[in-house]
Amino acid sequence: MTEHDPRCPCCVSVEDVKFSPWRGSSYDTSPIGIKILVMGESTYEPREYEAGQFKREYECLGSSWFPHKNLLAYSEGLWSDPHFASKWIGLFLDRPPRDLEDRKRVVNSVAFWNYADVMLTSSGKPPGKGDLKTANRKLRSVLAALQPRLVVFLSTRLWSNLAEGCDPFDQDGVKETELYEMFEMKDQGLNFLHFPHPRGRYWKNDKVRSKFKSAIAKLGGKIPSDWER
Repeated sequence: MTEHDPRCPCCVSVEDVKFSPWRGSSYDTSPIGIKILVMGESTYEPREYEAGQFKREYECLGSSWFPHKNLLAYSEGLWSDPHFASKWIGLFLDRPPRDLEDRKRVVNSVAFWNYADVMLTSSGKPPGKGDLKTANRKLRSVLAALQPRLVVFLSTRLWSNLAEGCDPFDQDGVKETELYEMFEMKDQGLNFLHFPHPRGRYWKNDKVRSKFKSAIAKLGGKIPSDWER
């Protein structure tokens, strides 16, 4: 396995972050019209990995492991996930992705990062309290590097940590924002959209897609018409 090229354009180098954020090739000039950071909960080791495989890969890829083994691999058809990736990508298409072209056009137009910067042993497990203590500090560094206009926060159980964790964000804004709604960070031109986890019972495709389109329209963005066909 070769060493990772530090000039790789899809990996954003952020100090003190274990897993680098993904930045799509057209993120800065997104056809949607605004920069969007999609945020999941945490990273977990793939089920099919053999013992020690992640360790070996991380030694070569380092913090770029997540962008390459998740977003890039997904856009190239190396793995599929109808219960998570396909659902949030469907926000941008107003339907599930049908082919690799659908995956690529969305993945290349957005940024992605997991709020709890930690590797878990399996999906569905919540991050530990210790991991969440540093989440807001790391998120601020990621936001500074990516400068998004909208953050789509895909978690209900971690939402309150934005206000309650160390280095909290707008506490009133976070606490008063209902599920499916958006709030604006004061004087920062940054908006958080409060969505459920795509695998959870509160995720309803029609509702989240409608709310997403309304949110980006409010910020001056629009899903390209040819994406929804």
